[in-house]
Amino acid sequence: MIKNNQKKLIIVDVDGTLVFNGEARAKANIDVTGMNPIPEDIYVKLPRSTKQTIHDLIASKYKRYLRPNKELIDIINGENGSKVIVLTGRTSSVEQDTKETLDIMGLRYDELHTNPNKSIRHTQFKSNKLKALTDGFNQVDIYEDNGHNIDVLKRQADDRFRFFLVNEGGMLRV
Repeated sequence: MIKNNQKKLIIVDVDGTLVFNGEARAKANIDVTGMNPIPEDIYVKLPRSTKQTIHDLIASKYKRYLRPNKELIDIINGENGSKVIVLTGRTSSVEQDTKETLDIMGLRYDELHTNPNKSIRHTQFKSNKLKALTDGFNQVDIYEDNGHNIDVLKRQADDRFRFFLVNEGGMLRV
């Protein structure tokens, strides 16, 4: 537990963490490829730009189909005095849509960081931002749905960090 004079930071991802996007993803998959689900052997061969188009459609055209993770939103909103940063691999082209989604869900946050460069993978974007965002904080809680992202971020972490793997079944501290 952190003491009153210490500063706590919460960093949280959007897709698969704050929102569950199954229905939105299905609609975007069909729009872009004509398939849902997209078989893994085909998905891995899709150009990065095609995958990005799917993600952008989820965040914009199909945002009404996103389901909020009410449990996590309640936890974060209950963290009085903590700074909350939303750090997402979503591109800056859908930043306004993302803000609208966060506002509709009722999430209280201080900053939103989106990926300004579609050619940078979301994992690298988050890794590049981590040190600058976490300097000066005594405790850093990171909520993420992607195990690979957690593994990469843990390489930069020290004892201030706590990681939580989130999915539709709940959360697990890892």
